[in-house]
Amino acid sequence: TIKQEIAPVLEKAFISSSPINEQIRFQRTIPAAEVFKALELNKQDTYLDLAGGSGLYTAGASEGVRKAIYVDRSSQNLPMVNELLRFVNNPALKNSAEFKRLKTRQLVNINTELPKLRKSYTPADTIPSNVSVLLGDATAIPLQDNSVTKLSVTDLFRWVGLQKKAKDIPEAAELVMKEALRVTKPQGLMYVKHDFINSPKQQERIVEFTKLVEKIAYDQRATVEIRSIEPNGAIVFKVAHKSEPIKLAPPV
Repeated sequence: TIKQEIAPVLEKAFISSSPINEQIRFQRTIPAAEVFKALELNKQDTYLDLAGGSGLYTAGASEGVRKAIYVDRSSQNLPMVNELLRFVNNPALKNSAEFKRLKTRQLVNINTELPKLRKSYTPADTIPSNVSVLLGDATAIPLQDNSVTKLSVTDLFRWVGLQKKAKDIPEAAELVMKEALRVTKPQGLMYVKHDFINSPKQQERIVEFTKLVEKIAYDQRATVEIRSIEPNGAIVFKVAHKSEPIKLAPPV
């Protein structure tokens, strides 16, 4: 059964002692509904839940987008994510107040929510047909260029690299943002919440991080704009323009 499959995974889910690629992140610090509102998700969108952790954003977005894609590097997350998505594929849950609560609450812990769902609902046999669950690294996203219109990445950056010159921006964060920009279509939106947001130097760090993203875009022959800075400190970037890579003429 699903419960039997996931139980041994949960027993060893201690983030502080697990290797990064085995970590299970049960909790999201930002309500899904806030992310979706900032991104203006709609039925035409292909949405990427990057470093998706528990899969709550993927599950919540699945009913309102053309396609939802979950990417996370931890194989330990997949049983939990697939179980949640099978519950969401049951119309009884999808149309319930319980599902709305999951999307609007802060600090939803899927580890405590799944037992409640098991008591009240029956999971569908499959996950929603418009959802893809992929195992992959945020620094090497397993998607083609310009393949998504919206993406979110939160609760990630402290895990993806060592501190850069004693500052709050990890070196690997550059790789994450390069990849995020690569897979996002022109006119697409990227919802990014860095871990420095609640630091004493929040405003300074937001400016520094924004300059980093602008430089990455410039190096990739693209232009980004700040669409908004959310009350929780997250930044919504718009990919305003992308140029085609310069193709050299073949030697004569």
